[in-house]
Amino acid sequence: MTAILVALLLAQAPTPPADVEASDGFYCATTRHFAYETLLHDSKAAHLLHIVSLEAEPVGRPEIQIPIPAAFATGISCSTNTVRVRTADASTTVRLDLKTWRAQVAPGSDEVAAWRSTRLWGTGSPATSAQRRIALARFGRGGGIHLQMLRLSEGGANCLTAAGALLVRLDARGREVHSRGIFLRQFSCRRAGVVGPPQADECSPQPGRVLRRFSGRAAAGKTYAHPIAPFRFALAADGQYGWTIDVFPARGDRDLTSLLPLHGMSGRDVIPPRPSALSTPFWRTFPFHFHPEARRTIVYVDDTITMLVNDLKVRSYGRGRLTIDEYSLGSAGNDKEKFEWIEFSVCVSWPR
Repeated sequence: MTAILVALLLAQAPTPPADVEASDGFYCATTRHFAYETLLHDSKAAHLLHIVSLEAEPVGRPEIQIPIPAAFATGISCSTNTVRVRTADASTTVRLDLKTWRAQVAPGSDEVAAWRSTRLWGTGSPATSAQRRIALARFGRGGGIHLQMLRLSEGGANCLTAAGALLVRLDARGREVHSRGIFLRQFSCRRAGVVGPPQADECSPQPGRVLRRFSGRAAAGKTYAHPIAPFRFALAADGQYGWTIDVFPARGDRDLTSLLPLHGMSGRDVIPPRPSALSTPFWRTFPFHFHPEARRTIVYVDDTITMLVNDLKVRSYGRGRLTIDEYSLGSAGNDKEKFEWIEFSVCVSWPR
C-alpha cells in the first residue's frame, strides 16, 4: 500500500535535476507563520507554496496553498508579510495579509530577509538516516508547535531513502496533542547522485540502538509470548493457519506495530506460503516495525500523507525480523495447508 501511494505521488513530478535533495522541500518561518514549498503533491498545480499559521488559536486559518512557477527551487525567504521562493533564474514573491489570512502572488518585495536553504529532507546526506525536531512556536501559557523531520535509509549500493516531516502541536505539559504530515518523499541514493552506506540490517548491531535476539517454538492454535523489556513480543494465534506478529508494552495490551496496511494481509502474518515458494528462502523471513506511541498519539487519520509519515516514524523507531528455522505443515482442508508448529529466531532493535 505504501509503495503504491508513494509511486502515485512521484508520478506527478517533473523530471528532477541530478541533486534531488537541493530542489524540493525548502522551508522558513517567522513568529507568526511557517512556509514550505513542494513539487510533488496532490494538486494539479506543478508547484505549491504552503503557509501555515503558528498562532496558539489558529481558528479559521487553514493552510494556504498557492501555485507558483514550476521551476526547481533553490531557496526560500520569510519576513513578516512576505514569503519568497527563488530558482536559478528568478524569484516569486507572495504577500500575506495576516488580518484576513489571505495571500497572493505579487511584484517583488522591498523587505529584506535572508535566503534560507533549510529543507524538509533534514540535514546531512540523503543516504543516511536522521531525525530532528525544531521548535517553531512557544505559547505564553505553555505548549507550542514543532517541526519533526525523519529520514530512513536502507543503505546499500541502490539504497532507498524515505523522508517525511510533521507539524506537531504540544500542550502546556509538552505532550503531543495533534500532528499532521506535510511532506513525504522516497528516492534512491543513485537518483540523488550519492553513495549509500552499508546495507541496514535489523539483526546487526547499530550505533545508538539496543539489539535483542531470542528463539522459540509455537504450536498451532497457541499464542506465544516473550519479554524484551520494556516491550513484549507475541505471536497471536490466527485461526488454524498461523500467527500474527505483535509487539506490546511490557505491561499492557496496546499493539505497538505499524498501523499499515489498514486492510488485508500484512507482512506480520506468519502463514504457509504457496507451494511454489517453499523452495526459496525468502518466505521464511517476516520483518516488523513498532513504536511506543502507536495507537496513542500515532493513530488512524483520514489524511494519507499523515498516515504514511506516521508509518515512517514507526519504521524509524523499532525494527525486527522473525525467521522460521524449522516447521511442519499439515492439511487445513480445501486444498490449503496450515502450520502444525514452527521453530523460529527473532531479532529486535530500538533506540537506546
